[in-house]
Amino acid sequence: MKSKVRLCAVAAPAYEKISLIPEVDTVGMLNLVEEACTTKPDLILLPQYSADNMDTVLKLRELARQNKVYIVYNMQKTKDSETWNETIVIDRQGEEVFSYVKTHCIDGYDPDIKPGDRIEVAELDFAKVALAAGSDIYFPELFEIYSVKGAEILLYCAAVEPLRDDTQVTSLIKARSVEDYMFTVSATYASTVKKYMTNCYEHFSKTDKNTEDVDLTLNTYGVGRHTGNAAVYGLRGEIIASTGREKGYVTAVVDLDKKRNIKEYINGPCSIVRHQNERGVFDEIVKDFEYKKEPGKLDNPRISIVHLSHGNTILRVLENPPGELDLESYKPVFEKVERAAKNTDFVVLSELAVWGHKISGQIMDRFSQIARDNNCYIIHNATTDGNKCISFVLNRQGECIFEYEKVNMLNFMYEHTMPAGDKIEVFDTEYGKMGIMVCADLRCQEIPRILGLKGARVVFAQNQAWGFDSVAINDIHFKAFAIENCYYLVHSNFATSQVSHRSMVIDPAGYIICATDYDTEQILRCELDLSLVENKKHYIFEKGGVVRAEDFKKRLFDGRRPKLYTMLTSG
Repeated sequence: MKSKVRLCAVAAPAYEKISLIPEVDTVGMLNLVEEACTTKPDLILLPQYSADNMDTVLKLRELARQNKVYIVYNMQKTKDSETWNETIVIDRQGEEVFSYVKTHCIDGYDPDIKPGDRIEVAELDFAKVALAAGSDIYFPELFEIYSVKGAEILLYCAAVEPLRDDTQVTSLIKARSVEDYMFTVSATYASTVKKYMTNCYEHFSKTDKNTEDVDLTLNTYGVGRHTGNAAVYGLRGEIIASTGREKGYVTAVVDLDKKRNIKEYINGPCSIVRHQNERGVFDEIVKDFEYKKEPGKLDNPRISIVHLSHGNTILRVLENPPGELDLESYKPVFEKVERAAKNTDFVVLSELAVWGHKISGQIMDRFSQIARDNNCYIIHNATTDGNKCISFVLNRQGECIFEYEKVNMLNFMYEHTMPAGDKIEVFDTEYGKMGIMVCADLRCQEIPRILGLKGARVVFAQNQAWGFDSVAINDIHFKAFAIENCYYLVHSNFATSQVSHRSMVIDPAGYIICATDYDTEQILRCELDLSLVENKKHYIFEKGGVVRAEDFKKRLFDGRRPKLYTMLTSG
């Protein structure tokens, strides 16, 4: 197989009608495909619902044959009263050689269709490719299975979002590239008219025939224009090429050797890590979980993140790392922890906040005293006997109520010489369940997923990540975890592990709502609104229009297909 291939993504024109299945300008789309063929691509990708009749399909097949190019399109199909959504690969001879039936659906985002049960990669003459459509993008298990099966390129046929904003979807597309180490091509819809921004000022009102029977029909300016932004993404989530917000196409060259010769391209741990499935740690991924808010839980915890310098930069020691620390050596850290503990509910430190080969009883006692004196929780991390990486949760009485041992110890780097935990559990507080993940755990997307399935409303990510681009990589991971699991992500890092690292809080929509400055020791304070976990506002297609809903997490978790995920377990 050749290494350098030309991939083309199309932002197909669609009319501005509020509809779950877009009204495609088919002539305009076919003209774009024909024009795109002049750039000599190996493959052209179209969005979800891009073909609505066999005449369009036959024209696409003829274009593929004439130009010796793969064309991938998506179509809604019906037979014997059953409807499904199918993505089809046309080869260079104009023959349909592979298809994928959409496996995941979200109520309100998808029509009433029968989901498929097969997750397979297609072997083209230049690469193994994975196929996905629309709301599939919200389900990380699907893409990890593709990665395990050797997919090199993800072909994503994007849909029309109920609210014309692609912020969340774009974050998830980037995450699929990074987490599963695949080049990604995303085809989308753009407005049939030119625009400066996505707002639609000729708004859809309740008097329009399309929405006359619908309550809560959005804001004054309607749902906005189609977003466009068909793009090709690199292995680290960067956009290699994009159409921008208008209709069109973009062709980019990608070098598949960067995927195939992975060991030569590792800069820091920013690459796919095989997920230790054989240990059975992730077997719970195939269980059915029903998420419900626990009654009587509070919604507004105050969080204080202690953003410290790395290791002996702040400690009064010369050895790196030191042996067992005494209280005097650790005094600079305790001074900051005491400040952070004032008027807060949770104090959070980074991974290896207790820097050294072993945490002493004196240091543990001092943490307990600070928690007790200030009536707050403290979450810190240290190296313990046997070189184990352990996070400790101290309650308001200074008692250790929970320990978490880091699960992913980067065995691809350390050749299974580092100890690793085998339990992914949550702990309970008056604010509901919470979870912890540490540093390289973010390379195992099953960990944040299982924490979400077990009811975590907040996940604390304690890091000391490094690598020249791991800042951007971390942001991509954590935003995706927050979106696809609908919880808050509290990320605590060192200020000087890499100069551009920050500590931050990310909300369930994937937005950074507060963050430290760069390369600066700080105490970051933030009050969370955990009601957004269960009642995250979003928009759905309903009764021919778009309405506001507040149950995104339930819809999201109801769309999982646990029986399809056995490949991610030890079974």
